[in-house]
Amino acid sequence: MIRRYLNEALTLGVKEFYLTGGEPFLHPEIADILQEALKYGPTTVLSNGTLITEGLSQTLAQVSRISKHTLEFRVSLESFIEEENDQIRGMGSFKRAIRGIQSLVHAGFNPIITVADWSKYGKFTKEMAEGFHSLERSLNIPQLRLKKLPLVLLGRCAEFVRPYDESERVTEKCFDNYPMDNLQCATSRIVTSKGVFVCPILIAAPKAWMGWTLGESLGSYTMESPACYTCRTSGLTCKNEYLEAKDIVRESVNEFYATAAIQPQKELCCPSNYTPADLSHIPPEVLNISYGCGSPVTQANIEPGESVLDLGSGGGIDCFIAAKMVGEQGQVIGIDMTDEMLRNANASREIVARNLGFDNVRFMKGFLEEIPLADECVDLVTSNCVINLSAQKEKVFQEIFRILKTGGRFVISDIVSDR
Repeated sequence: MIRRYLNEALTLGVKEFYLTGGEPFLHPEIADILQEALKYGPTTVLSNGTLITEGLSQTLAQVSRISKHTLEFRVSLESFIEEENDQIRGMGSFKRAIRGIQSLVHAGFNPIITVADWSKYGKFTKEMAEGFHSLERSLNIPQLRLKKLPLVLLGRCAEFVRPYDESERVTEKCFDNYPMDNLQCATSRIVTSKGVFVCPILIAAPKAWMGWTLGESLGSYTMESPACYTCRTSGLTCKNEYLEAKDIVRESVNEFYATAAIQPQKELCCPSNYTPADLSHIPPEVLNISYGCGSPVTQANIEPGESVLDLGSGGGIDCFIAAKMVGEQGQVIGIDMTDEMLRNANASREIVARNLGFDNVRFMKGFLEEIPLADECVDLVTSNCVINLSAQKEKVFQEIFRILKTGGRFVISDIVSDR
């Protein structure tokens, strides 16, 4: 059965494979299954780690060595503190999981630790991230990698925390200006002995059953489960997207500006040289959350018809000023990582478009270090007091160089320090 699904997946262009459960290491032929899966693409095992032994790890290392594809392991914990973990997972589970992680490290693997975000209701704090990274260092894990998953308020989680509220459902409006490929169900399926389901969270939901083949499963699915609300609001994915030490900075910045988007903070609004003509088409709500340290767009000599990208666009003020300058034949793109800022910017965009008589602005979710645009696609990149917030400034400049057209330019307003 597994080989049949792997063959079909290959014809459909599937790029990577994940084995989950239950607990995959309960299967007596897990090593053989992994050896087969690795013939088709990179493979990851999601495990609680308690059944991983030194002998099994060495066997898996041998399987990995003879494959051209990578073999990854994700081991889940509830806490970096033994007592807190065992309160949820059961007495002794923490020690067994730690032994499993150590066995993988001894065999040459670099396991990812997965943690459920039980603290929401506190959110995933910087202290929690640092606690897990400290645990990883103590286990001599070569590269510190931490994947956090939001709470899905079903099953035992609904008992421990709370069930979903009736209002926590997605609507069509939730997906306005939202890239659907961000949804896990847009790019993946879960295969079980009972057929193919739309996602691993919903394998107990009859309506999530999509058929007996991957081809049948490509049909549409109505997102009526409350779990879909979590996916939409949190960006939940089973992919190996993880939090490195540098990402702690990103998390802190994101939380700070999410709050500032909802509750305007005047002390963050620095003086600028905007003129009344610059602002005449922009609603006052944008000015209230205009956090920067200058005005790069007014210094950029923008010409009609140009394409402009603003990094860390926030509430959109520099994008809206640039929109008037480039005119109807030009285009302006704002990139920001904070959902709350993007919501505000998109709401104001409609007003700006009415005032200008044309709509040439769009906002996208993304990171400065991973700009979601093609090579050599913009004439101008601007940034207003944002690059200082990145822990990977060199990567930011590499990305800017990548997306600028030949002869393009970059205008920055930012703060600097020699210490």
